[in-house]
Amino acid sequence: MLSQELVMAAQNDHLRTTDQKVFKIISESDTGVSFQALKRTLGLHQESLSRSLKRLMEMGLVSKQESGYITSDFQEKTGKEGFVVVDSALPNEINPNTLTNVLKGRWFKGLRWFGMSLDGTKLVWSTLDGKNKVSLKILGQELVIQADSTSKEAVFAAIKLAHSVFEKIADLLQTNVKNQLLQTVT
Repeated sequence: MLSQELVMAAQNDHLRTTDQKVFKIISESDTGVSFQALKRTLGLHQESLSRSLKRLMEMGLVSKQESGYITSDFQEKTGKEGFVVVDSALPNEINPNTLTNVLKGRWFKGLRWFGMSLDGTKLVWSTLDGKNKVSLKILGQELVIQADSTSKEAVFAAIKLAHSVFEKIADLLQTNVKNQLLQTVT
């Protein structure tokens, strides 16, 4: 939840309409939000978005991290998480950090990269229309894939999308990427 001081600052700075929309998306996210996710979600041209983000950063309302754009008082939220679709173990020889690096920024069937947590343990994808989100939590050697849908009608689509992320992970582990993911034993 945003601090009162940050909300007041945003209101008092009389943000432009575009800046308000960008700030709203970033402030409502429980992870960092990628530039491309903001661009797709808001339907903005990249120059307009760049200028808006620059103004918000200059005002001290948002900052850019490796995980994406976050509010300056960002705290990872533990609220609404969606529902668990897949809970699986990652083979011990697979390095979770390398898996995160391989998956971040990737697109899957109908899903576009949205962002990730600051510590890299939660990765999020969204549908183009924003009705469904799929998150992957990597907790040690445990993989938890969750789906979140904005409507009851979209729940089954969200479940299918969550399974497509798991399928992609399985494919990655069976291909040449497996060599990259193997932990080196010293």
